[in-house]
Amino acid sequence: MKIFSFNRIIILVLAILLIYSIYWMFISFQLKSQLSSNLERYNIKYNDLRVTGYPYRISGLIVNPNLNRSDNSLSNIEIGNIKIDMNPFDISKLMMRTDKINSSFNEDDSLNFFLNDIQLRLSMDKGQIYEIYSISNNMSLNLGDYNIENIKKIIFKMNKVNENGYRVFFTAVALNVLDSFKNETRILLEGKISDLSTNLNGNIQLNVSNVENNDNLFSTPLVIKNGIISVLFIPLIDLKELFSF
Repeated sequence: MKIFSFNRIIILVLAILLIYSIYWMFISFQLKSQLSSNLERYNIKYNDLRVTGYPYRISGLIVNPNLNRSDNSLSNIEIGNIKIDMNPFDISKLMMRTDKINSSFNEDDSLNFFLNDIQLRLSMDKGQIYEIYSISNNMSLNLGDYNIENIKKIIFKMNKVNENGYRVFFTAVALNVLDSFKNETRILLEGKISDLSTNLNGNIQLNVSNVENNDNLFSTPLVIKNGIISVLFIPLIDLKELFSF
């Protein structure tokens, strides 16, 4: 009787392992298929796409992604291998990591930036992006003749607040943001944007403050209309070209 019960337990364990293995293979295939489809949709080339991690996780690796555009709207963009992690039992959340994003915008390099050690958490709900949470260790930014280096403690968050809108939050610490103030400053961006579509619109408040005593040093509203960010009615960045909206 005891031997019979033990055999039933063994069979049950093997059946559970088999079912889980089939489930893991199905989810991993879905992830690989979705990644491949999205990469092709945005014309992103890559050397290899792998999915591993059995049995505890589902881990994807995009090897040497190439985001250069044939129309030269982005003259140069480099990104390290993209690592993706997902819990097999919670496929609504993805963790993404890469060691660098280095980009020059337009042929005259009027905008270029460098980010390293980027970690991003992407949450989905009903097939739509619900939340993006990202951190990075270091960033440098050139906008025309204006240069900001050694931007650190970077946090970016975007979460859905209604059917057509997202709340945007960005904070970072940097030196020499203002010509009149050379100490550490905190850069804070807060506001709302419309749904992530062709006609991206929104209003965001930019505040620059002294890290030591939190005194406000500079403030201005940023207006996004049809994907173009303007400061005091002066067009600054065209997000449609930068991110191919």
